[in-house]
Amino acid sequence: MKMFSVAHKTVFVVDHCPYMSESSRQQVECDVLTKSRAQGVIPLAPVSKSLWTCALECSMEYCRILFDVYPKDKLVNYIVSDSEFHILNSWRREDQSTHELMSALAAVGPPNPREDPECCSILHGLVAAVEALCKITELQHEKRTALMDTAERVANRGRIICLTNAKSDTHVRMLEDCIQETISEQNKLAAGSDRLMAIQQCELVLIHIYPQGEDTLVSDRPKKEVGETLGPKCGYHTHVLPIC
Repeated sequence: MKMFSVAHKTVFVVDHCPYMSESSRQQVECDVLTKSRAQGVIPLAPVSKSLWTCALECSMEYCRILFDVYPKDKLVNYIVSDSEFHILNSWRREDQSTHELMSALAAVGPPNPREDPECCSILHGLVAAVEALCKITELQHEKRTALMDTAERVANRGRIICLTNAKSDTHVRMLEDCIQETISEQNKLAAGSDRLMAIQQCELVLIHIYPQGEDTLVSDRPKKEVGETLGPKCGYHTHVLPIC
């Protein structure tokens, strides 16, 4: 039996392009906990979070739960993508904490709404995510070393969770094609390297986020297995969600 499931490695790729600075249009009431108000005091106006803030909140909550429940064998690599990719942590055990990730995200800052959108792409982060999945974790290294002649029993599987604003179903297919092509290229590199592992299985969860009240141009898609020409199975599951 092959060791290590898809859940051993999870790479978050979060879009940092200008449109992520847009409002989610989901209003948050600031006075919901106020029991009494002095006469003549103007109530606080509701506020709304940006798509970027919503994406960070849900991804960090995922990480918090994962770190609490599986502190050793379930790892997260967090990547932010704009005009380039920003890798915020590694597979090392000491990097697996929400404190480390929040400090790194604070350094990155929110998306710049004035940045040229033509220079930004989620593709930078997706390519970096596949490269990250090829890197050997400490647990994988320990198992490979212990097994010696049967090191091939140590499988390399992983999951990519991408939070972005897709433009169309065609755009989604382009992202899927990018993942497949990059896996093929990285597996060829891994075949000739002692520091990399070829990917046997990759699960892509693409979460399309958009402001409340807008029509989505992306359809929800059931999970499908692809990659017959690659060797590894790559499972894709696209979720269409208004994040708020």
